[in-house]
Amino acid sequence: MIVVPDLGIQELDLVLRDTIIHDKRHRHYKRTVELASLYKKFMTGESQDELLVIYKPRESEDQKQRRMSLTNSATKHICHKVYNQFCEVDRVDNIVDNIFYDGDSKKADNAIREIHERLQVFHKNEPIKKYLDEAFKHLTFYDPNAWIVVELHNQNPEKEKPYTYPVEVYSEQAINYQTVNGLLQWLVVRHEKTIFNRAEPDARLQPTPEPGGQSKKVPERGYRYTIYGSNDAIVMDEIGSLDLIPDDAIIVDLKMKDGKIRRFIWKTFNHKSEKVPAVCVGYLPDADTNRDTYVGILDKASMLLKDIIRSKSEYDLANALHGYSKMYALTDACDYKDDAGNYCKNGKYSTGETCKKCNGTGLKLHSSVQDVVLVKRSETKEEHIPLSEQIYYVPIDQTLIDRHKEDVEKYEKDVARAIFNVNVFDRTEIAVTATEKKLDLRNIYNVFSAYGAQWSTIYKHCVYITAVHLEMQKGLIIEHKFPSDFKMDSIDELIKQRKEAKDAGAPYEVIRYIDLQILAKQNIDNSETVQMVESVEYWKPFKSKSDQERTYTISQLPPDDDNKILWLYWDQIWRQIELDEVGKKVGKEDSPGVPFYKKPKDVQWKLIKEQIDVLKPKVVSAPNPFDSNGKA
Repeated sequence: MIVVPDLGIQELDLVLRDTIIHDKRHRHYKRTVELASLYKKFMTGESQDELLVIYKPRESEDQKQRRMSLTNSATKHICHKVYNQFCEVDRVDNIVDNIFYDGDSKKADNAIREIHERLQVFHKNEPIKKYLDEAFKHLTFYDPNAWIVVELHNQNPEKEKPYTYPVEVYSEQAINYQTVNGLLQWLVVRHEKTIFNRAEPDARLQPTPEPGGQSKKVPERGYRYTIYGSNDAIVMDEIGSLDLIPDDAIIVDLKMKDGKIRRFIWKTFNHKSEKVPAVCVGYLPDADTNRDTYVGILDKASMLLKDIIRSKSEYDLANALHGYSKMYALTDACDYKDDAGNYCKNGKYSTGETCKKCNGTGLKLHSSVQDVVLVKRSETKEEHIPLSEQIYYVPIDQTLIDRHKEDVEKYEKDVARAIFNVNVFDRTEIAVTATEKKLDLRNIYNVFSAYGAQWSTIYKHCVYITAVHLEMQKGLIIEHKFPSDFKMDSIDELIKQRKEAKDAGAPYEVIRYIDLQILAKQNIDNSETVQMVESVEYWKPFKSKSDQERTYTISQLPPDDDNKILWLYWDQIWRQIELDEVGKKVGKEDSPGVPFYKKPKDVQWKLIKEQIDVLKPKVVSAPNPFDSNGKA
């Protein structure tokens, strides 16, 4: 394994001071922050004004604002439909998940137990896997260039070993870092805080013996900088002139490139992680940065999502302008008289003020003026219009509205295809034939596999850092890997596969595997039931034989054959074993209190054999249930 060069305190301090003084950023900082901002707009549907206005360069500012006020973005709905697809990874079974040591000893067992104890309270007193299921999925969609730093806390260092917890560092906060051969050497993180400084003296305040009056306490924006190295970390915590300073604090004044002096509390700690305790969330390389940084899951659909913003804006605008009934009607001229005796004429009083009744239109207003366009009625008989023609309803242009709606629906499918190479939003579109279905699911699994691989990388990183802080990393081996089959088939699809396999004469093992998949789908929240059924089915005799072969084989066996008795009294034997388990306390692995599926195979057979031996005297003395032709 390649070891990253370890920078000492002095070297890390020089890097940190240089970053602060010259306000340095890593070379792709702007790109990573812009991507995070864009993805957030897609995911939330908010702050999309800039993405909207670029499609209407000839609009006036008033028209832009009016269109934006009418627009309800569809990207939040569509992006979260993609987001929810990745919940399949959280629910998948058969994950390789092992923590062990080179040597098998009692000491190793204790170490594994302590590691698991801390992983069970990793975040908010919840297990690490629950945290990663939520946090990793969120960050890969919102900010793929974010980092997860494993920190430690230990309230009672003399009585107990430390616990670890995650700190999420977003791309905007990860201002500087350096890698060697793709491995992180150090990371500088900047968090915003509030500091308090002394303003210019204000004579308006209470007078004091000092000339000029009291100084005013003003909150300002400050920063806390942290640099993480392989074994050490340094914190530079900015303070203001009125902030409280601990007695033992080390104060450092830095002169910025603009000549301003900023004051910091300097402190260091040895985290002893043997590597930088930070891991980047992203796993999809960004071609714009030559694979130095990462893009999010939505990247392949980013252009389509921008088109959706435009199309949905046009749809909302068309629906508002042309999707509601609009009526033209004739009305009389406004003849309103105000309290001062001024009459309205053409919307104005003789004083020049606008009429309060008609609001300057000069017409008698309809009670629902927002739905009616009023036209002044003719005053002469020669221009008289029949009553039936005095009201006109404008027909709704449904074709225009439908076109925009169809565009949005088409883009939604295109987003799914861009990310998964198949429209996962509509299961009816996934594969007509078995071959097409296999290819479509393979495309989906390829996306999930890359996602799962990075999930495993972050998990193993967190486990290793936890073991380091417990001083239990020597000889530690961490295995974690998601299966290649994410089992997205529905129960109906699995039943169809089973029928086709059976009709084709597939081996028992193939059909049994499909049966177990169906069982797992039916008991998705009850894994113990699945394990119990699997352990019971393991002992079922003659299971690989056909019905005809099984009947003939059983008829040829003697009455006291163990397998024959087990088959004939299968339900009775298992009911009795289950009753023996009820109400017993958990004890040793061969005690009645331990669930059957958790017992060793030899203990399982011992329990089955006990039930067979109980039944055997009765079976031997009973008449043969099969006739001379071998039929029951």
